[in-house]
Amino acid sequence: MPNPKISFLSPDFVEMIIAEAIDVLMNPGVKVQNLAALSLLADSGAQVDHDLQIAKIPKETILKALDTAISEFYLYDLIGNPVVHYGSDSVSFNPGSAAITVLDSQTLKHRLIQVRQPLLSLTVKHLNIAHRLRLIL
Repeated sequence: MPNPKISFLSPDFVEMIIAEAIDVLMNPGVKVQNLAALSLLADSGAQVDHDLQIAKIPKETILKALDTAISEFYLYDLIGNPVVHYGSDSVSFNPGSAAITVLDSQTLKHRLIQVRQPLLSLTVKHLNIAHRLRLIL
């Protein structure tokens, strides 16, 4: 038996939201604070202002990205077992997965997470917090 599905938005309203999102990506554009990502967008046809870090992405580029993006994927645990499924009608609770800044415990200031430059000490702190949360919950 298929899972029940609740829809809060009409298909027409969803199409309107998508059309408006495309309009915003085209103009005024999106702020991207990553030089490699800005270059990638420029190479894909976006109009990029490197000084302001703004990319205006053409509709064709957006639609191509949507057409070629995967529709589902899994996250795996350390052993290799699939533990979270994204896509289809799956629902997952994953707070913090989109965090782009962290609170530095030494300076108590927010700083941007550096892509592909993880800090082992920060990872160890996160794992300790996650382990302790399991004990309280």
